[in-house]
Amino acid sequence: MIKNIKKSVENNELTVEITCNVRRFAIYPEKVLTTSDIIDIIKEEYSIVSTKSTPRYSVGNSDRRKVKPSGKWVFILSTEEPIAVVPMPEEKTEEQKPKQTRKTRTKKKEDSPASGPSDIRSRMSSLSKK
Repeated sequence: MIKNIKKSVENNELTVEITCNVRRFAIYPEKVLTTSDIIDIIKEEYSIVSTKSTPRYSVGNSDRRKVKPSGKWVFILSTEEPIAVVPMPEEKTEEQKPKQTRKTRTKKKEDSPASGPSDIRSRMSSLSKK
């Protein structure tokens, strides 16, 4: 998808210009490059502190929906050498939670074997008598 990546560093600013191939057939998926994608590509070579500017439009492999095939990103680089920090291993203390016992639902007992319309009829007649 990415045709060309042009990188230049000036005054702790990294300028990255990317051009993409336009997809030829509709079967190929439309891909859009985001700032996080660019950072993932570059993070092995440079230590990026933040982004200064990004393209105002989407950059990808399509001609549609305000997507252009090229774009320019500017990143701010760190001035000092990165120090390798080894994280301390955390102690895994698992707190045992009490297991919840599942309770089964109790079924309601039916008072009379005749249910359905006869029940409703008796209720309606008792209401009309009042």
